[in-house]
Amino acid sequence: MVQVGFIFFLIFVLVNAFISFFSKNYRKYALIFYWLSATPFIGFTAFRQWGIMRDDRAYKNIFNNLDLSHFNDGVLAARDPIWYFLVFLLKSLYEHINVIAYLSAIVFVVKLYVLTKLCTRKSLNLVLLVYLCSFWQLHDLTQFRASLSVAFFLFFLWSLVNSNKALSYLWYLASVLSHNSAFFVAIFWAFVREKRNAHSISLSRLFLRSESKENGFSVIFYPSLGVSFLYFLTFLLFIEFGIFLSLEDVMSLFVSGFSEPASTPLGQLEMYGDRAASGNYDSFRSLPLILLLVVCLYFFMLLEFRKKGLNRRAFLGFISVIIATFLSWVFASISDVQVRFYELFFVGALLLLGQVQNKLSFLAGVILAFAYYAKLNILWNIWDLSAL
Repeated sequence: MVQVGFIFFLIFVLVNAFISFFSKNYRKYALIFYWLSATPFIGFTAFRQWGIMRDDRAYKNIFNNLDLSHFNDGVLAARDPIWYFLVFLLKSLYEHINVIAYLSAIVFVVKLYVLTKLCTRKSLNLVLLVYLCSFWQLHDLTQFRASLSVAFFLFFLWSLVNSNKALSYLWYLASVLSHNSAFFVAIFWAFVREKRNAHSISLSRLFLRSESKENGFSVIFYPSLGVSFLYFLTFLLFIEFGIFLSLEDVMSLFVSGFSEPASTPLGQLEMYGDRAASGNYDSFRSLPLILLLVVCLYFFMLLEFRKKGLNRRAFLGFISVIIATFLSWVFASISDVQVRFYELFFVGALLLLGQVQNKLSFLAGVILAFAYYAKLNILWNIWDLSAL
């Protein structure tokens, strides 16, 4: 019944996405239907039965064992402290595992709100559809620390859109302290710089020239969208044909020869490296399958933005895709780490999806949504409904 209800509400979201994208008269109500569509999922996030998701058992153990001693001895000081502190605070007020779900629902609402600020009304319900099929299940119902980190990551992107680089430092720090996989979000600062009276956010004229008359950031990294697309395809092909850094090379880049404490980010990387060395990932396909569908979406939007120009939101979305693919290549030998990085940065690609205007891009977005749904619910079997 849970899965049937999920599909029923997804169809409702799909209808809203279709109507708001193609009907100008409906578009003024798009925000209302956006929140109306999201409300059942918010309620489910907060009040669902514990134990029906794949990671629930692990988080229940974390909750039951979490006490002040974890902070006094510094075990959690270096790894995801914001999430642990919030859960510890809620546990002191109400000692029940459901507080994790309540916190997740609040974070979910915050992320939905930020998306309304980063996406057009025309594409907002399409973005919601993709989010519900992918990141809602993956983060808000399963990976709670990553979910909180993603919320701060979206605030980080919002601060860049609003040309507030100083505030972006704060959101970056909060994101990293919520989940250490956000460390590489700092790469975004290599692509933008503060400049008064900036008149261009151009990626060169080879494929596209785009102008912005807003004050704020200008691009200092100049490959065109077409060249960026070639980078994207190149990294995909490298991963597909096994042309990537060896496990030893990756570990030598980030971990010293000394054993790191398991509670630290490097200790976690070392743990995953040990799993890879033991052959735990040998049965996994190195290439994240969902990236193949993103190629199509990326291509359609490349053609679209070549014609109409690139705004700041779309630019940051493209950068998210490039960073996600690059990190997927760097960590291709450690599947668990690879997946965590590309999932985080593909949330940023929602900004790109939130600017689309043409029918092919819309169709590619719908296909992407249900491909994610099939991946999580058929290939991964992310739900554990035996607990019902």
